[in-house]
Amino acid sequence: METLGIDARMQPVYRALLERNGRQAAELAGRLGQDEDSVHEALGRLAELSLVRRLPGSPAVWTVVAPELGLGALLARQEADLARRAREAHESRAAVMELLAANETRRPGTADAGVTRLRGPEEIRLGLDRLFRQATGEIACALPGTSGLQHVLQGEPDTAERALARGVRIRALHLTGARNSATRSAYGRRLADSGAEIRTAATVPVPLTLVDRSVAVVQSAPDDETGTSGAADLVTSPVLVTALYALFEREWAAALPGGAQPQRRENGLSDQEHALLELLCEGLTDEMAARRLGVSLRTVRRTMSDLLARTGVRSRFQIGVVTGARGWTDAPRSGLRAVAGPRAAPDGPPPQRRTA
Repeated sequence: METLGIDARMQPVYRALLERNGRQAAELAGRLGQDEDSVHEALGRLAELSLVRRLPGSPAVWTVVAPELGLGALLARQEADLARRAREAHESRAAVMELLAANETRRPGTADAGVTRLRGPEEIRLGLDRLFRQATGEIACALPGTSGLQHVLQGEPDTAERALARGVRIRALHLTGARNSATRSAYGRRLADSGAEIRTAATVPVPLTLVDRSVAVVQSAPDDETGTSGAADLVTSPVLVTALYALFEREWAAALPGGAQPQRRENGLSDQEHALLELLCEGLTDEMAARRLGVSLRTVRRTMSDLLARTGVRSRFQIGVVTGARGWTDAPRSGLRAVAGPRAAPDGPPPQRRTA
């Protein structure tokens, strides 16, 4: 509910009105064991969200706007905002990749263009470790897959924790799928307990770390076989670093706090389901999509089986047509591109269609 703007102080007031409509602030305060001023403040904020309204007369009586209208409008606004953020992030990614491609024409291995090539997982790890040790202000990380950047954070956690102890702010953007990894979740909690800020997103555009707003490391996409990046660019060009920070900030603003549970979209899709459909529409195989989402291959295939059942179709071609026509994805209405079809999970048949 907090992602809709209904914070922890507003929720009990709203729920109390849902239980019995038409109450005064004093009655709500007594019912909830809160002071009347706090209840008045919560009612005022709920009214600003068009979830409740004050009836004419004195003393004031508060009533709930039909939830399907009030909450529905909030969800619609959130959907529109997410779509806008996604478009902006896509445009930022395209601009950053264009800038990096332009710099690639310079001779690699030098810092003349403000971009130095790091080759191999070990060189990447050492470069990142050095940046973490030198950081004085902030470290911002985007962590897709199982890249060398995650190796720095998880394989050598003391590096990050020592930075936090020095007063360095750390922001880490993880994949939502990382919640299902006991190792990553345990380390994420440990890092958060030390003062790091953790958020999650269904997809993360590129392995990226930024230090003190003056240097960035952008890694190539992880290898499909090993899951590690074979090369990275150490960026010191102020123009490029500024662009990369803008990309990170947009992804960060759209992500969920580490402890928050993902909300389903108005169409019933979770962010992860939506991201899976988009990745498959781009022509990625199940294996590549699983790596991009940070989940197991079994999870991808189960999710696809569930989506096929929920949409009432039998093939991926059909689900591409259906979801594109419904506006669930940006997929062309001709269906998903040819990719490996779903197979039964090793530990049993796919889940049955859910019922409401």
